[in-house]
Amino acid sequence: MGLEELKALREKEERTVPGLQIRTPRQRLLDAREVQEKHPDKHVRWVNIKDPEKAEARKEDGYRRLTSEEGGRQLGDQAALFAIPKEQADQKKKDIADENQARLDAHKASMRRAAEEGARSLRDKAGLNVSADRLLIDES
Repeated sequence: MGLEELKALREKEERTVPGLQIRTPRQRLLDAREVQEKHPDKHVRWVNIKDPEKAEARKEDGYRRLTSEEGGRQLGDQAALFAIPKEQADQKKKDIADENQARLDAHKASMRRAAEEGARSLRDKAGLNVSADRLLIDES
């Protein structure tokens, strides 16, 4: 990030964030480890509450806002701590990983279908009996 970009970001922040500049380092403001330690059976995360659609999407995923008695915090009107049961968060992570793997493997199924179609075409039109495996180059 160049100096001009950094200067522009600071100027934008000064125009949009009212009040005095916060002297606490941002990483300490966002540190929620003590809340996570209080709730080892939950997955704790910050949720953007400024955008109601994002907050609503997290609620539909099963997250609920932590109360102050539970250690919940809020940073201005920007973010608040939400939690979900650990098992549900793990299942969501697994589902995302499975979906990503399926996307990574989608081209393989597509190429397999193309090779089988090519083998069928060679058999039907030219009378050649060629295996789809011979037409398909497997790089794995």
